[in-house]
Amino acid sequence: MKIFLFNDTRSQNNWGCRATTDALIELTQGCQAEIVGSLLLEEISTIKTNYLMTVVKKHLKSFKKTYFLLRTLAWKAKKMGGSKFGYLSSISDFESFSDRIFSGEIWSKHLPALLECDLVLVNGEGSIYGEEQKGFHTLFICWFAKVKLKKKCALVNHTCDFSYPPMRQLGEEIYPILDDVIFREPICHEEYRAFLKNDKNSFFPDAAFIFDPVHREELSNIPESMVDWSKYPFDPAQDDYVCILGSSILGRPENGELFPIKQYSALTAKLISKGFYPIFIASDTTDEAPFRQLAAQWNVPFFDASTPRHHGMALLCNASCLIGGRWHPSILGSKGGTPSIMTTANTTKTLGFLKMFSLSEMIFDPFELDRCSDQIIEILQVYISQGETLRSAIRQRAKTYALLAEQNVRACVE
Repeated sequence: MKIFLFNDTRSQNNWGCRATTDALIELTQGCQAEIVGSLLLEEISTIKTNYLMTVVKKHLKSFKKTYFLLRTLAWKAKKMGGSKFGYLSSISDFESFSDRIFSGEIWSKHLPALLECDLVLVNGEGSIYGEEQKGFHTLFICWFAKVKLKKKCALVNHTCDFSYPPMRQLGEEIYPILDDVIFREPICHEEYRAFLKNDKNSFFPDAAFIFDPVHREELSNIPESMVDWSKYPFDPAQDDYVCILGSSILGRPENGELFPIKQYSALTAKLISKGFYPIFIASDTTDEAPFRQLAAQWNVPFFDASTPRHHGMALLCNASCLIGGRWHPSILGSKGGTPSIMTTANTTKTLGFLKMFSLSEMIFDPFELDRCSDQIIEILQVYISQGETLRSAIRQRAKTYALLAEQNVRACVE
């Protein structure tokens, strides 16, 4: 079967984005399917792929207030421009955008592969929520594949939140016409499976579960260019540690790119006072600047978003616990039996993860970490006291989820 993959996220400087697409590609290869083309989510908008705009954007990020103001103005201009600027929010916009594709104005290098393929496989990720354009773009490609190209289409590996009425209206119209829809966590599955018009099981875990755990000794093999363990009062071969992560809800443009550095610092202080050794993990670029600052302040290790998956998994799989609101790092850590204490994220996915592993369902607000640090420490101590019993249960469940995750590509063989 020939497949066109939409939302190839391997170019993203985010641990989870890279892991998910790598996993989906590996699963399609196991089905003897051939990927004849792929499209980055950001490529749907012609503005974002303009080289000059990319250079200007990178430069302006050094001037936060100016960047935020210009970004806000650019967003308003794009919204006013509608489908001509890649802003989509309705079937009418979808129709106009389709016309631009067929005329060759955009997507000229991708249309031949879309026409050639047997299946459009849409990596849904956490794209569909709020008023996010990436959500509308994801729904567009599903609609375009079925309505305009008459292709088989599967929306897989995804979390969604249709609280925004225009997004919900499109979801209710598009989900029923798709050949397969797979939700990656139980909360959104329970909420939105009614959109589907078939009896197929539609809840299967994230594709990232398929990766094997990385063992403790690999911590010592992390290159010195990434971390010099000798600079810290920490022995990677034997000392216990806790990984602190960010959240998909932090550093968002619509929230003024706020990051609760003082609250994270207060949590770090509390952890250290209780004898826990923290390591800061910036699995996404939005976490890098604040976590680098905090790691320097507390003289603890820091790992950035470019860290290769093997080294990242060595850190996550062998930690005593993860604290944060990052979905994929918690998945990767679970393969080693690592429990997670979750903060809020941009969707219900963090609570969904806790339900999947029968962990404490208390979700913490990252802007309140200073006030709830005692509760976090209490849960952490409970997890550590359960020792190998808990870790073994998490590993076993993650192993089961790895087998179920293969269903994300069932449309490739049906």
